[in-house]
Amino acid sequence: MQQIHLLVVIYHDFRYNKHMCVAYPGKILSLDGRTAKVDFAGNVVSVNIGLVDTRPGDYVLVHAGMAIESMGEEKARSILNVFAEINEF
Repeated sequence: MQQIHLLVVIYHDFRYNKHMCVAYPGKILSLDGRTAKVDFAGNVVSVNIGLVDTRPGDYVLVHAGMAIESMGEEKARSILNVFAEINEF
C-alpha cells in the first residue's frame, strides 16, 4: 500500500451523519503575491499560498482554497492515481 499524505478535516453531512473532506493536488502555473493560479486537471483556480513556500511548476495540496503542502510531481501523481482508483468504484 502506498503511503499517501491527505489532509482529512471534520465535515458533517447531516443527511448521512458522515465526517470527511480531502485535499487535492494541483500544479502551480503562476504566482501573484500570496495567491497562485493552480491547474487541477485543466481547471485553473486561484489558491492562497500563504502557508507554503512554492514556485511555478511545483505541485501543492489544496484544501478549501488554501495550499497546505508543497510537493514534487511524483508525489502529486501518486495521490492523483489514488483518486483515479477511487473513481473507478
